[in-house]
Amino acid sequence: MNAALQSTEKVACSYKEFVDDENNSQYLKIQIQDRSLFGRFIKFGMIDGREQVVSNSLLDNVYGGKELSKSTSDQSYIGLNIPFYTKYALLDPDFSVLIEQNTARDQTNSICTNESSKKLTNAQLAGIIVGGVVFLFIIGAVAIYFYTRKSTSPIAMKLRKLGAK
Repeated sequence: MNAALQSTEKVACSYKEFVDDENNSQYLKIQIQDRSLFGRFIKFGMIDGREQVVSNSLLDNVYGGKELSKSTSDQSYIGLNIPFYTKYALLDPDFSVLIEQNTARDQTNSICTNESSKKLTNAQLAGIIVGGVVFLFIIGAVAIYFYTRKSTSPIAMKLRKLGAK
């Protein structure tokens, strides 16, 4: 069985764990940022009408190992080991998508992108440039105002006469 989770974000972290519980279940958790795919595998199944023990094993090392895990997508292969059957085998794995309180970045052994999320967008750059130009214009206007107000130079006198008309 293959379980996978993928994100559309360019900058993200992923985390994966497979836990064997004492309560007859095994758990797979694949998390990207604050979303996780949570799978529960019960260690029992109905084999030819009888309840029998089923074992589950993580097969990631057989199907690619660490290459399966990326910062924006992760997947896992789980082997469902069932006894020989002649009619049917009924298994009940349970999958849920959950929103986590802690992000994948907070987990040890998480895989994260190296790109910085602090890059400025084009709109932000345009805003900074326009704001800087307006700021420089205001500083220049204030400087000219104070220069012409207190100066006795011929240019300042002409500017005062222009402003008085």
